Formats: sequence, structure tokens, C-alpha cells
Amino acid sequence: MKDYLLLLSRKLLAVSQSCQLLDLRIGLRYCAATVSCSTENRQKSPAGTAPVRACGLAASLLHELNGCCGNDHLLPRLTSGLNIEQVFEGLDSAHPLHRTVLLALCNALINLGRHYQESGNDSLLSRFTCLPAGWQSSGSDELPIEHKKVAMIGFFAPLVPTILEKATCLAVSAHEHGPAHTYAKQILPLLSLTELDAYETVILTATSLINNTFTQVITACPQATVVLMGPSAPLLPALFQPDLPQLTMIAGRHIVAIDPLLDIVSRTGGTPHFTPYTRKITFMQSSLSWAEAKNGE
Repeated sequence: MKDYLLLLSRKLLAVSQSCQLLDLRIGLRYCAATVSCSTENRQKSPAGTAPVRACGLAASLLHELNGCCGNDHLLPRLTSGLNIEQVFEGLDSAHPLHRTVLLALCNALINLGRHYQESGNDSLLSRFTCLPAGWQSSGSDELPIEHKKVAMIGFFAPLVPTILEKATCLAVSAHEHGPAHTYAKQILPLLSLTELDAYETVILTATSLINNTFTQVITACPQATVVLMGPSAPLLPALFQPDLPQLTMIAGRHIVAIDPLLDIVSRTGGTPHFTPYTRKITFMQSSLSWAEAKNGE
């Protein structure tokens, strides 16, 4: 099956070879990578100003490393100033922690490309991160759940009350929530990916890209509307098109205050702590584009 994280890193490397790693933080919950691009900074930054930086997040998944919290020996020596190509080459895409770092770096590069777009900097990176035809930025967090049978891979607790109110039913992977959760009696257990075929909307955590279950989930629900969600989500719809027309929404975060967010990651903070320092970004595929793709037009 296709490894979309590996595909993403290869595509980004081709358009960001003048970029460098500035900072890497690995907390118990999240990893944060900060990058800059020397070529673009020389061309666009006024003399004496700080270089443009961008930061990306990815879930650490350290609980999958046999309970090991010490991670220095699990990574190559990734120091500030290393070229992105050197960083990527030092990572093993088969290792969970390395995949976390890889996705954080990719998200940082995507955010850097978006900064260049917004500032009118025409570069390979800014062109690569443009939205594909049929996609648009949305100011709404509204999910396609109204009167739908909804499945959730990954547990987004804040969304549960709204989904239970609006959807026909909600099923969650059995291991994602404990019986003590407030809504446990109202949530159906999702015991196998083969059950996804019965659901109309699938909300999928972006950590599936890290543990490499993303393609398995997508393949299991070819007729559903799929939403990729979470701070780890790469805000790059073009990566998944035209292969995955059922992926109609990507919801992630753009980091607007890098230094305080790095401090939160270092202090093992998680998603609820990111809000003051990030901006929610939602990209949506138009309903017409999805209908045409489903009909093979």
C-alpha cells in the first residue's frame, strides 16, 4: 500500500532543498520542527531582519516505543543548521519516532510555503503548496455529519457532543476511548476496519500517517466522505488528489507564535494548549467535485 508520508517527504524535498532545520523539540505528546529557507530569505528579507521561520507539529506516539521515553539514541544527530536533505536522509521511515519527526518537518515546510504564498513570494515551495482545483479554504468547522452514520478513527473528544446531537450514530475504534468517558454508553464500538463500509462519514486522525494505517483506513471506506483531522494533518490536499477523491476535508493548524508553542511541546503540552498560538485551517473539496469523482466523470 502507498505510504503517503514517504511520498509527501519526497515531493517536498524536491522543492525545498535550500531550507534548513532550525529547531527540533520532541515532547511526550508532540514533536515540533522549525525550518527556514536561506535562498528565499536572501531574496525577500530586508537587511537586518530575522529570517522567516515556520513550524510544524506531529504526534510523538512515544507510547508505541515499548514505553521508552529516552529518545536520543533513537534519532540521528539532528542539529540546527542542517540542510533539509541531510535531515531527511538521516531518518528511517520504518521507525515510529523517525516518522513523527518526518511529518513535523513536512508540516513545517508546508507552513513555510503558505507563508510565501501570503507574502507574494513566488517560489517552488509556494507553488507546490497551492490548493488544487475544486478545493477551497473554509472559515467553517462544520463537519459532514448531519443525519449521517459517522465513524471516528482516533478520538476527538470535543467533537463528540455535536456528532451525537446531529448524526444518526457514532462509532469509535474500540481502543480509542475508555468506558469511563462521559458518552461511552452512546458510542458504538468499531471493532474492525471492515465495518467502515457501513458508515457515511469517517473522521480520521492524521496520526494514521505516522503509524502507516492511513491507506488501510481509506481503502476500507471507498464510498464514505473522509475528513483528515488533527494538529498532525498536512494541509496539502494536492498530496491526496486525484487518488483519494473521498478525502473531502483536511483540518489542521497553522502555527502563528512559534516560540511559546515550542515551550509547550517541551513541557509535554498537548492539543488544548495550542489554541492561543495556532490558527485552525480547514480545506474542503466542493460537493460538486466529489459528486463528479464518485460518478467517474
